[in-house]
Amino acid sequence: MAVFEFLLILLSAILLSNFINRFIPKITTPVIQILLGVCISFLPLRINFELETELFFVLFVAPLIFQTSMQADNKIFWKFRGTILNMAFVLVILSVVGIGYAVHLMIPAIPLAVAFTLIAALGPTDDVAVASVAKRVKIPKKLMAVISGESIINDASGIVSFQIALAAVLSGSFSITQAAGNLAFVAIGGILTGLCIALS
Repeated sequence: MAVFEFLLILLSAILLSNFINRFIPKITTPVIQILLGVCISFLPLRINFELETELFFVLFVAPLIFQTSMQADNKIFWKFRGTILNMAFVLVILSVVGIGYAVHLMIPAIPLAVAFTLIAALGPTDDVAVASVAKRVKIPKKLMAVISGESIINDASGIVSFQIALAAVLSGSFSITQAAGNLAFVAIGGILTGLCIALS
């Protein structure tokens, strides 16, 4: 019952965010939803339940990415595949390392591994946010295709980077071999799974 009540509250917040967005179109819907989520967290709801991470990805992240990928321009996506792959993997990893070191240098109280974990969680581009911003800002079609394509496939590098950084925080050790292996496993496994589903 508690789960149902909480889901009902979230659904009401989503409907309210769309209503607010009609009157304040300059603020994107995801930003409004985040603010409403913060407000909900202060309510004395007495609702306590845990949502498994894997279940969250299956129920929310996967359908959103699938919807965005179905709307993508395949020809442009393939034409700029090199740029998209570099942004999705190389840029995300460099951002995690570079900005992580910068955060640690600016705030020495934050351990380096914790800084990496924070940036890995924030680094990957959100495809829903990209689509929301693109509705209000005139972005060239090719540039939008590159950004959208990068946001679709950057979850592999972002999730693996987060897992590795979190493991380093908890264990105090880091293995570049294991990190590269996990990234290759997620990327290649995702490609093979998608091909199997597409050809079936």
